[in-house]
Amino acid sequence: VDKIPKYKIGGAERQFFLIGKELVSRGHNVHITCRQFDPNQPDTEIVDRITVHTYGPVPQSRGTVREFLQTKREYLASLHAADCDIYHNTPASPLTGWTRLYTQATRSLFVFTLAHENDHTRSYWQDKPFRRRRLYYYGLQRADCRVVLAEYMREGLKQEFNLDSKVIRYGYPISNISTDYDYEKKVIWLARMVDWKRQSSLLI
Repeated sequence: VDKIPKYKIGGAERQFFLIGKELVSRGHNVHITCRQFDPNQPDTEIVDRITVHTYGPVPQSRGTVREFLQTKREYLASLHAADCDIYHNTPASPLTGWTRLYTQATRSLFVFTLAHENDHTRSYWQDKPFRRRRLYYYGLQRADCRVVLAEYMREGLKQEFNLDSKVIRYGYPISNISTDYDYEKKVIWLARMVDWKRQSSLLI
């Protein structure tokens, strides 16, 4: 990911951070890279026993070529500073390809997790800029392991890209509270208030 919940809230980022905390609890040394969102954000900090490496200038609405090159250079430097055996990337973005390029150069393992059904839909990616699309495809197709959240995503990835994947369903513990109420039971799906979130409805 390119952000953590301390600076930017998102579903994939939250899931990613929870996985990191679980790995830490099992005795692993965990690092996460994060974009710089605050000029006072430290280059390296510890958040919930996870080492966070900051890279790049604060994102602008219209970045310059210089800022783009600086961001990518610092991103690769943050991967080098982490010095991990396994690199895990999510959600789908050009960073998927950049991360795979780095792990190939360092002979480390690369795991990619598909976070949304669009991640395995070619028609969705055909509308994206060529560089963005090709970098994502590069990382997706060359990952040492691909993880999906549900069986339909596994089937979609196989059908669209002819790639295998492993299903690992995400979930959260639910407190033991009685739901035996008189009124009709309903399900609410909470997500960020952005257009593409409202256009998709799925059950896992």
